[in-house]
Amino acid sequence: VCSLEPEEGEESVKAFLDRHGDFEQVPLSPSALPDGFDAAISPQGALRTTSNMLGAQGGCDGFFAAYFHKKP
Repeated sequence: VCSLEPEEGEESVKAFLDRHGDFEQVPLSPSALPDGFDAAISPQGALRTTSNMLGAQGGCDGFFAAYFHKKP
């Protein structure tokens, strides 16, 4: 999501997983992301960027991303 608000990112992940027990969050791998984004991976494995990131490359918008997998 293009939002810096935790209720639209991290809290949405929790709510989704609470409602859908057949899914799990899969931590994002730094190798799956463009250079410079590895520091934006949270301890839970989600991606949270802010506008002050990647300043040398012209900056970055703030957004949140998480990856889910349906359990077998």
